Amino acid sequence: RLTRWGLPASLKALEVAHAALPQVVARATTAPYPNPRPLTAALFSQLLDDAWHGRRPSRDHRRRPGRATGHHRAALATAGAPLDAAHGAVLVVHGRGSTSDALLARLRAVAGGAGLAWWAPQATDNTWYPKGFLAPIAENQPAIGDALAALDDAWAQLTARLPPERVVLAGFSQGACLILTWLLSRGHRPGAVIACSGAASPQPAGEGPLPGVPVHLSRSEGDRWIPADAFAHTADRLRQAGAQVHAHTEPGDAHALYPADHAALRHALEVLMSSSPAPLMPFATQRGFGNALSSEARPGALPTRQNGPKRPPYGLFAEQINGTGFTVSRALNRRTWLYRLRPAIHSGRFEPMAAPPPDFTSRFDDAVPTPEALRYAPAPPPPAGTDWLDGMQTFAGAGDPALKRGMAVHVFGADRDMDRVFANIDGDLLLAPHTGTLVVRTELGWLSAGPGEILLLPRGLRFTVQVPDGPVHGFAAELFEGHFQLPERGPVGANGMADERHFKAPVAHYEDRPEPTRIVVKQAGRFFETVSPWSPFDVVAWHGTYAPFKYDLRDFNSLGSVSFDHPDPSLLTVLTCPMDTHGRNAIDVGVFLGRWDATEHTFRPPFFHRNSAIEFNAVIATPSNTGPYQTGAFSYTPYLTPHGVSATGHARATAAGEAPTRGPDASIWLQFESTYLLGVLPKWLAAPTRDGDFLQQFEGWQTGELADG
Repeated sequence: RLTRWGLPASLKALEVAHAALPQVVARATTAPYPNPRPLTAALFSQLLDDAWHGRRPSRDHRRRPGRATGHHRAALATAGAPLDAAHGAVLVVHGRGSTSDALLARLRAVAGGAGLAWWAPQATDNTWYPKGFLAPIAENQPAIGDALAALDDAWAQLTARLPPERVVLAGFSQGACLILTWLLSRGHRPGAVIACSGAASPQPAGEGPLPGVPVHLSRSEGDRWIPADAFAHTADRLRQAGAQVHAHTEPGDAHALYPADHAALRHALEVLMSSSPAPLMPFATQRGFGNALSSEARPGALPTRQNGPKRPPYGLFAEQINGTGFTVSRALNRRTWLYRLRPAIHSGRFEPMAAPPPDFTSRFDDAVPTPEALRYAPAPPPPAGTDWLDGMQTFAGAGDPALKRGMAVHVFGADRDMDRVFANIDGDLLLAPHTGTLVVRTELGWLSAGPGEILLLPRGLRFTVQVPDGPVHGFAAELFEGHFQLPERGPVGANGMADERHFKAPVAHYEDRPEPTRIVVKQAGRFFETVSPWSPFDVVAWHGTYAPFKYDLRDFNSLGSVSFDHPDPSLLTVLTCPMDTHGRNAIDVGVFLGRWDATEHTFRPPFFHRNSAIEFNAVIATPSNTGPYQTGAFSYTPYLTPHGVSATGHARATAAGEAPTRGPDASIWLQFESTYLLGVLPKWLAAPTRDGDFLQQFEGWQTGELADG
């Protein structure tokens, strides 16, 4: 906002010399400091370095000091798993005028990647070298030499702990140019290179060999910063060095990160994680929502002719879990056969939980069915040491899980792995993290989800949640009746919206751990616990249709009008659960992504309306993480309450031109709709994160005589 107003937003803009910062630190740390938090030289240096670059101190990123001179001196931003415990690493290089934090947050949001260390070096003045990448190398010295040395040092530290093939390089704009120049001049062989809107600087002949290194390049057709001939020449040089090059050209003239870049990074990280030589958390998956799936962790563990042989392979025990009644129609039947080391049943008794999760409920006697629209800032993090189960906070709900009717909406936060196992008998859970990465171990195998992905955990299945990359925050929907299913496409036809093949289920992965394991169960809104003599994650093989899934919301194919008027938002439904044949749904899960709006003579924001359903809208990702709609913010619109854009938004939209517009690709909004008239839990009506000024934006409408036209 300061930058938008033309005001200085950094110490650099105030003409403070970076070389003077150590003197400031020395003077400040010798003075008395009454704050309870000790002011160390390292902490103060980090804060001043952030302020000089115009970076906000980040709760999601850590700082790691550089170890040399020049650009090398600036601290790296790090996130994700500690290097000593990481399966792999991503080395991120920002563009001219940007910061390590900004690109790191953007790429983590679109790619996820549990168990990965993310490193992002920072150029001292936010620019790696002064002239364009096509200038002779000598004209960019000594800056480009310092910049290449910064990558050398980061690479050396990463590959001292990890094999080179487990390190992925990703850069944008000047950062992409830098990593391509570094790659061709050094000849290192990383696991993959994602170079977005960039090309390599001129180099002498004799690049090092790059046999088999996957390299993704991108530019737009009219990108004035990356000429087509330089882009093509870079691709040719990489191919001559033996790299596997995919050169993507985007329509238009934008100089940006494109959806193809996001997909390339996600693919590279998926390959990296699934090819780990000794994975702690195997994230291989199988595809197909509603498919008859099967998996075995030991060859021949899955019976092939019958479900319940007298003697299953390896002496396993056969066990069936049913998500529907036996006689429901075949298309809706959900059941899975498990082949495990020991039966799930044991002699331990279930006792009421002495200290149940404090804010996770399925009982709504005190909930308030308010008719007022509400908006909230992101929920504050829970106390340190909170696991996912204790970090669940119910926002609103309706119905009774004992009657298998209703649903609830929750927010969650956690910074500690669960040391217990949970089974939700009351309903299916949909989890949508907006910060951090959830890693969920289920009886059927492992799944992970980062911002922009959702996890579906069917009722009764036992699971535990880990947060290997640090704190995680998100939203959840709990469905007391039926199961999540894909909506019918109707007149849309056979394609579009969410596709079955994009849903991923786990593969079997078991442990033989005959140690006491605490199991918590929620049933009819009450919590019970027992201690199993062994781990419930001992399923060696399984097959069936009742399984957990993950889905990347960015795989959703948004549909819309190409003539006039908004289509109803039902076209943006990812998942649903119908209540009857009259169009009433227990829940609809919708997603709002970057997409083209080509309508004419049409008021383009959502029209003013009153909906025969509640709406819970949550910000999963946003390109501008400021203002009331920052990541983690959410709003709630009750049943048949009038809502729409603000008065200023209406004025801006009515004055806009007719040209097609595109919403930002970095934006992801998640919506839960329900026919149920939810009640909001009383603590949220008085919560400090509630926006008390929310309704003021609906003042200032035109009044008096009818407008012309």
